[in-house]
Amino acid sequence: MITASVSELKNGLSAHLKNVLAGESVLVTDHRKPIAILQGLGNQFPEEQLAALAAAGFLTLPRKPLAVNAFLKLPKGTSAQPLSSAVREDRDGR
Repeated sequence: MITASVSELKNGLSAHLKNVLAGESVLVTDHRKPIAILQGLGNQFPEEQLAALAAAGFLTLPRKPLAVNAFLKLPKGTSAQPLSSAVREDRDGR
């Protein structure tokens, strides 16, 4: 099991998620105290658990399957500013 502090997890989330996809678990710590474990869902995630998470408001179940080919054919956006600037602008507007 890999151990990562909250700040390490934030700074290296993609790398930690790759480890989870490879079958590793990540123990998340805050001030050296364990607070969570990240682990893969595997190939099966019981329908009852998904329904319970949806009922609790943690996720929204899809209405229909994702059309992957149609999704990949969507045009890519173009912008003069980087995405991070748009996010900052959106956050400042709140």
